[in-house]
Amino acid sequence: MAKSNDNSCTLVQSSDCNSDLVNKLQAEIIAGFHLAVKSGPLMEEPLFKIKVVVENIEMMTVAVEEIGPGVIMGVVRSCIRHAFLTRPVRIVERYYRGEFQTSLEALGSLYDVLNRRRGRVIGEEMVENTDMILVLGEIPHSECFGLSAELVTASRGEAVVPILEIAGWVVCEKDPFWVPHSKEEREDYGEAHAYVDKKNEAKNAIAAVRKRKGLMGDLVLVQAEKQRTLKTNK
Repeated sequence: MAKSNDNSCTLVQSSDCNSDLVNKLQAEIIAGFHLAVKSGPLMEEPLFKIKVVVENIEMMTVAVEEIGPGVIMGVVRSCIRHAFLTRPVRIVERYYRGEFQTSLEALGSLYDVLNRRRGRVIGEEMVENTDMILVLGEIPHSECFGLSAELVTASRGEAVVPILEIAGWVVCEKDPFWVPHSKEEREDYGEAHAYVDKKNEAKNAIAAVRKRKGLMGDLVLVQAEKQRTLKTNK
């Protein structure tokens, strides 16, 4: 039925679906689909590689003509967002790359700052005839806020943040909603209702973005056990 070119999301119609009703509502269904994939429920950010299948549409007592403009579009958007949270999810983070310049004495401080911000070092090399080192590194977009001030403070001004360029998108394989379920997991980590994982990078990234955007409240999952059908990374 439709495809979102910017994030590889598709909307298709099941062969069992009521085609006549879908044809009447097609424009609003597609509009609702585009709204849903443009702003997902985790962080109000675009969704990637999502396939939405319309399996059935029912209209109870009210004729299609009697429904106000935009109502179906809003319902479709809400249904897709709700269904998204019943499936296994992973966040996709945009990474930035840059060549950090630092003195040999401040090299450890640079590494500490990058590690705290989930950055990674790709390579390093000495600047000829100096005690300066060029460190090629990458860091998630959500961790770039305040990076320059922290690095200058930690290195006493001997390391600077370069102009960062987009390096690409990386899937964070950690399940942001993982909690202990099996007997062995509950013995190791405690009961699910009391489990708190402060080191869950995906969950922390979601919380940080939601806080920065002013999105209050925690997400409520439906059928959270389905989240475990993907590889579990604690």
